[in-house]
Amino acid sequence: MKKIFKTFIFLGLLASVTSCKKYLDVNTDPNNVTQATPDLILPQALASTASLTSNTYNMTYGGDLGGYIANAGGVSGYGNFWTFTFNSGDYGGLWSGTFDNLQDYQYILNNSTTTGDYKYYNAVARLMKSYDYLKLVDAYGDVPYSQALQGAAIVAPAYDTGASVYKACLADIDLAISTFKSASVASNYSLASFGTATVDITVYSSITGTASNHPMSYNATTLLNGYDMTNWIKFANTVKLRALIRIQKADVTTFNSYKAAMAALTTNDYISSDVLINPGYLQQSGKQNPLFTTYVYSNTGSGGTTSYLPTKFVVAFYDGTKLTDGKQSRTSAGVVTYTDAGRGNLIYRDYFLKNQLGFQSTDATQLPISPTAGNWYVGAAGNGNPTKLAALGYGVFKGFDQGTMIMSAAESYFLQAEGSMIGLTSTANTPLSLFEQGITASYAYLDKDHTETIVTSLGYTTPIATITPATQLATYKANNPTSYLVNFALATTPAQQLEAIITQKYIALNMLNNDEGWNEYRRTLYPVSIPPSATANAASPTLSFAPNFVSITTPRSDGLAGRIIYPSSETSYNAANVPAVNTSTSLVFWDARPKN
Repeated sequence: MKKIFKTFIFLGLLASVTSCKKYLDVNTDPNNVTQATPDLILPQALASTASLTSNTYNMTYGGDLGGYIANAGGVSGYGNFWTFTFNSGDYGGLWSGTFDNLQDYQYILNNSTTTGDYKYYNAVARLMKSYDYLKLVDAYGDVPYSQALQGAAIVAPAYDTGASVYKACLADIDLAISTFKSASVASNYSLASFGTATVDITVYSSITGTASNHPMSYNATTLLNGYDMTNWIKFANTVKLRALIRIQKADVTTFNSYKAAMAALTTNDYISSDVLINPGYLQQSGKQNPLFTTYVYSNTGSGGTTSYLPTKFVVAFYDGTKLTDGKQSRTSAGVVTYTDAGRGNLIYRDYFLKNQLGFQSTDATQLPISPTAGNWYVGAAGNGNPTKLAALGYGVFKGFDQGTMIMSAAESYFLQAEGSMIGLTSTANTPLSLFEQGITASYAYLDKDHTETIVTSLGYTTPIATITPATQLATYKANNPTSYLVNFALATTPAQQLEAIITQKYIALNMLNNDEGWNEYRRTLYPVSIPPSATANAASPTLSFAPNFVSITTPRSDGLAGRIIYPSSETSYNAANVPAVNTSTSLVFWDARPKN
């Protein structure tokens, strides 16, 4: 079997080949053509996916629209991000960044086959291309697909419907799975790492915290390492499950065509560990985990952004307002005490610092307290300690070298729980058992430190007693004894069961994959957000994630965003094909909300 010894230079390798390529890029100098093999492109492509997923989709887009983050006190300049009346200048990086990343995966597909020596690279690229495209459709709806990514051959590609792109991606995922399942032969290139070369930079991180930092293609047997596609198949199945659940009512024909085959799978065919990407983040400029750099500390120890706070809506799932999951108390001097190991205490150093999106006032006494640098970071010793260059902890922000979440085990279990309700997944596991496994997996991820090891005695100022994800679940159920959102057995109707599953998924996705929480709200209308119009524009910010309506109005009756607008690059260079859309009423094809 061929081994790969080519050096992967962290994040910057072959930037001249791929960093600025989009589907309409034609600026190739025939006298200075640079070519690279798939093993050099794949690590860079995966690292770019990590940055795009964590910062752009998760926080910049999903955090704001999905009700997870709000402006800090006195911070202004958000404009359209408060009113949701978007224009072509908003979220442009999401479009361009995704197509840059897609070009990388297409390059691998163009330089490999499903049966050749690079067949496993081909399968990974095909799966990740579908992963990217599904996210793009979820944000924009119709996008260029069948004519896209062809360089100078087609510089103004036609748009495909979102439904047809979903269908094509499902077929591509099936082809990737088939390739993953094909037996390796002596000439096939490995996905493993050798010497200074890093190829498979994914991490299949066990929720037990005992089998950390193994790439997806890892096998303990040396000759099989880099050729074991078991976990890649599980990941592909889970991405497919997410897509099918999303279109179950919007494209019934496609959904039904997959139903029998999916129902034949077992829970072992889906991911049961967190899927991360970690190219080997370093405490150097441009080489740290991108989310940690933005929200906690830079490589020089300077604090991250102080422009954001958690919303009152999301904090209400922790502080006892809606659910109890990590109680905090705060003295007048600002000292926070944590009384348990609930998720509110694992994610937030001080969740008394919160706001409603769009709220600001000239009266300083009305403003929420502004955060200090790195306020999102809990730290191994609590209250943001240790700090700066020594900052290490658990929760969402664990350290500069932590992996980036691509898909969590918690989401996998919640998808299976809903799938079990509608006959899409095996009935061998009940919705109840899968629901509780989802919550347990959520605790497990937050309990891990930067090395993906579960910390059983959480630090804070005074260590909390030894805990496990199982004991955290038990405490959670005991603290919410009458809530069917926590105690699934109390959910007596399919509507209540679905609400419980989606609400817990929303909580588990917080700060990790916020865009998926926003997607699921649009599909199911859970977790419940009371429209301001239903309460004379005065909905409680703990019960609605609509922006503050004292001074802000949005065109939709639910007070929420409709969809984002195609970027100005499309209206400039592809005007004949870009669809005319309305930010309030032109909803993505699977969006279940009213159009106004």
